[in-house]
Amino acid sequence: MPEFSAVGPRPTAARAPADAAVGAALTRPGRASLPSRRAHWDLAEVAVHEPGRPLPSTLRSVWEARLGEPLDQVRLHTGPEAEAAAREQRARAFTVGEDITLGGTFDEHLLGHELTHVVQFRRAGRADTLAGPTSAASPAAEREATRVAGLARHGLPTGPVREAAHGVARTPVSDDVEFDLSYALNDWAVTAEEERRILDRLAGDSDLSATIVDLRRAGMLDALFDRIDAGGNRRRLYQILGAGRLNAAASALVEPYLRRLGTGAELQYFLGRHGVTTAAPAFNPAPLEAAVVGTRRTARTGVNAGGFLTEPFTGSGATGIISTESYQGTFYRTPGLPSIPVEDEVLMAAGHRSTLATYQNPLTGPASTGTPAWSPTHRRQQAELLLRRPIASIEADSYAGNLPSRAQVFQAAARAHNLTGALVAAFVLTEQRDQSQAEDAADYQSATSRLAQHNSSIGLGQVVVSTARRRDLFADLMTTDTRQRLGVNRTSGPGQFATADLLASEEYNIFAVARYIRQIADQAAGLSLASLPNTAAQYPGINLGAYAGNPSTWPDDNVRALGSEYTSTPWDDSLVPDWGDLVFQAYQDVRATGIL
Repeated sequence: MPEFSAVGPRPTAARAPADAAVGAALTRPGRASLPSRRAHWDLAEVAVHEPGRPLPSTLRSVWEARLGEPLDQVRLHTGPEAEAAAREQRARAFTVGEDITLGGTFDEHLLGHELTHVVQFRRAGRADTLAGPTSAASPAAEREATRVAGLARHGLPTGPVREAAHGVARTPVSDDVEFDLSYALNDWAVTAEEERRILDRLAGDSDLSATIVDLRRAGMLDALFDRIDAGGNRRRLYQILGAGRLNAAASALVEPYLRRLGTGAELQYFLGRHGVTTAAPAFNPAPLEAAVVGTRRTARTGVNAGGFLTEPFTGSGATGIISTESYQGTFYRTPGLPSIPVEDEVLMAAGHRSTLATYQNPLTGPASTGTPAWSPTHRRQQAELLLRRPIASIEADSYAGNLPSRAQVFQAAARAHNLTGALVAAFVLTEQRDQSQAEDAADYQSATSRLAQHNSSIGLGQVVVSTARRRDLFADLMTTDTRQRLGVNRTSGPGQFATADLLASEEYNIFAVARYIRQIADQAAGLSLASLPNTAAQYPGINLGAYAGNPSTWPDDNVRALGSEYTSTPWDDSLVPDWGDLVFQAYQDVRATGIL
């Protein structure tokens, strides 16, 4: 993982732990102190005329001694209305005169900052306070409040407060984040508690874009990415930043860091945007595997103990083993399937029919005996196993042990493209019913062969390598710069191996399938049925215009027709009706599980 420069504000003395009792003392139940006016807040008038609550006596005594000022007239405003007012001001807290409004969680450091502003208002005089209620306190006043609160937190003398504050003194989230990220003379680490506190503040920030800009201006954006370094916390940081609350300017500041940190960081950033932030529910696949996953294997095994599974529905969708080629070493093992035995590779290269058939589609390939007569229960169990498994990923480490279920990813990909999770899952289930572990190995290894790189279909949704690149199907989970660098959005260049790896990885594949389905659905919505006579005859209930909307409004024939077009050149009026029927059956099976 690349390291960033350890920049930050000038060192101070070591930080002392925050007083955890402060929040409890100030947030006990009580009457909300601000009236519920949402437009054109007259903040000075509200602060002066609303009674609020006095400082707890212990805290008042401590801070009176620190600041050398009586604080008996200070009033605290907390609760839902105060939080709404703070959000309106894009601040964690704000102070007007003797009145402190606290938005959300806080600690003694924040309280000390605001009490310093109280003293600064006294330096300005009460009349000046009311003169400009919507103006901001000066940068000098903010710097002094930060200095005083920091010194107090370290147990050091604060010195006299000299600045005068006018208007509204707002304390942005970036101030507290910067403080917790900063190193000190004898404190050269950001603790786990500080990391958690930073992430909580960013997650609850009403103007995250402004905070990112503030951190960049203070030279602390490098530190944010460098010093939040616990695995789970890094993932949470990326997902908070990706959750769709950054404007274009803030995104442009953040995304170069993610590119430098690698595709795993980018992945978590974009999954945050799509709402995939939690781990899969607990699931034991063994009973369903025993019920629906076949056990027949290839005769030759090579390094693969027992050989590759060869029956229908034994590919990655059933087993959870992705098709990337696995490697073993003294200290590591990568996920995926072993290499195809050399003997089988030689026989396939020579055109040996039975060996070729072993590594081809078990339902529609040359050795097929037709679709098995699976019962409705068997089909539903296949769908349930597909949906409930956690994803298998080439970026598994980036999840910090919190891999989501495929159902979660189906839902997220569907939302991104105005589809339903059940429809996206139906296309994948259909492909996986005609997939074996042996074919998974052949698809991936032929695409990544050093001798001849085939244009294979790979992964859960059996997406063709050239289609993924030509149609830019990874755009939901990677930045444009990264896709261009890897060559996965070009028809030529170095992207064959990277494309194969991404298609083998289940979250990338699912989003690619959803993007492709939306593309061909939108293509149909712009066509005239008169130009598709075979389609109109085969699917009399089809409504091409409905494809522009959500599948929940589509006629059944729209699902069947789209299934036919998924495996061939779309909307050329050359149909594969049997495959369309299989997709519709899978659609019914997925919905029968009640999971999506």
